Amino acid sequence: MMLANIPLQGDNYSRAWEKLRSRFDDKKLIINTHLDVLHSLKQVQKESARSLDYLRSTANNALEALKALAVGAEKWDIFLVHLISKKLHSSPHSELLATKSDDCKAVFP
Repeated sequence: MMLANIPLQGDNYSRAWEKLRSRFDDKKLIINTHLDVLHSLKQVQKESARSLDYLRSTANNALEALKALAVGAEKWDIFLVHLISKKLHSSPHSELLATKSDDCKAVFP
């Protein structure tokens, strides 16, 4: 273990904290991990509130983390709609794709 030989008290706390930061504070790796979460979202196999909520909450968690890392994900609407609509069960996905373009102006300006 990384900190097994360092007593976590007094002056050692700063040393232990710095060891942890040097090992785990890799912004590029953290951003890539959250992007991987978005890309690896599982296809919704059946229409259910539980599976849709899982898709929504997993995507939201990754996006909130990216925002917290100052990645600027606010302008990714068109990309996210495309990515997440591909994960929907075929019926809602087909309905979304069949929607008239005039009805999608809020999503696709």
